[in-house]
Amino acid sequence: IFGLFYNQIGFIDDIFNDENILIDFNKTLTQKVTLNTIDENNLINLSTNEWILISKAVVIQPLPKSLFDKFFNFFLKTDSINLPFISNCIYETLSKHSDQLNPKEIFMVLLTTLGESLISNQSFRKSSQIILLLRKIIILQSDASFILTDLFDSYQYKSNEIDQRILCAIFAILGGFVDVDDPNQ
Repeated sequence: IFGLFYNQIGFIDDIFNDENILIDFNKTLTQKVTLNTIDENNLINLSTNEWILISKAVVIQPLPKSLFDKFFNFFLKTDSINLPFISNCIYETLSKHSDQLNPKEIFMVLLTTLGESLISNQSFRKSSQIILLLRKIIILQSDASFILTDLFDSYQYKSNEIDQRILCAIFAILGGFVDVDDPNQ
């Protein structure tokens, strides 16, 4: 069934706005919505299967900026078991369509979040996904990877709390002193 859906989805002009692809939050026939109209607060209600399908659809078609922003904010706020799939959506969009986003700002938010998580020893699952995401981007050799490596190269430590977080995050990504937990590998 997945193969049929995956092959069929490639022929849809706009996956995230198509009326034939609807998400049903309450598992009733009356409250279905298109992917692009999902409220950020309802993303927690998506099942693992729905996240898998969305992360595979992003390979074919990029997330619209509004939907990327919702997914990115949700990624930062949640510690869901579905983080690998959300991370994949962010990766696919950044790797192929960074010109439509502000990757430098996105990377700074990710670095700060990662540093906070590592220093406070919280949200190991999210920390692992951020490390994997940024390592994949570095390896990619795209515009986004050049922006990220430039961020690392130009970083100047100023010995304040924010800089400590960012420095910790950079070393975690480059130095590998954090064990990465990815159940999908």
